[in-house]
Amino acid sequence: MPAASPRLRDGPGGRSGVLALDTADPAARRPDLASTPQEGEQPQLLWDLHPGYVLHPRDRVVIAATRRGLAELLAVVPGR
Repeated sequence: MPAASPRLRDGPGGRSGVLALDTADPAARRPDLASTPQEGEQPQLLWDLHPGYVLHPRDRVVIAATRRGLAELLAVVPGR
């Protein structure tokens, strides 16, 4: 198994973690971060996110996950 990335956390079934935070104003965000930027448009991704940063409801992030880690992220938790 490869060495654990400091950005990924181990869960019961896999690994997942936030790699980058989209710092663009929500009204100015591109619909798809994977799309080609328009001429003159600069990506507004913060790749060195502080490990203690707490995500907010309007935050848009780039994540990495194993299949099991993604399943954990998408799991429905009773009472939420």
